[in-house]
Amino acid sequence: HNQFFMTEEVRRANEDMPHPPDTRAWGAVALQAKRDGVVVADGWTRANSRSVHGMVVTKWRSTIYRGKDESNNN
Repeated sequence: HNQFFMTEEVRRANEDMPHPPDTRAWGAVALQAKRDGVVVADGWTRANSRSVHGMVVTKWRSTIYRGKDESNNN
């Protein structure tokens, strides 16, 4: 639903899915999406999750997003 996003946002939006044994597994999902051409890295941003204490994470841009233009404020 978003042109720009962080992996943690995808994880939160899919909480009804079975959880992987380690939350770091979501990184592999993002990298596979990148290899498949579904997303591209679009810089860095600070994570919102308190459990990672605001660490710097990849900001992703969807290559398949077809919604209205949105600002690049993640």
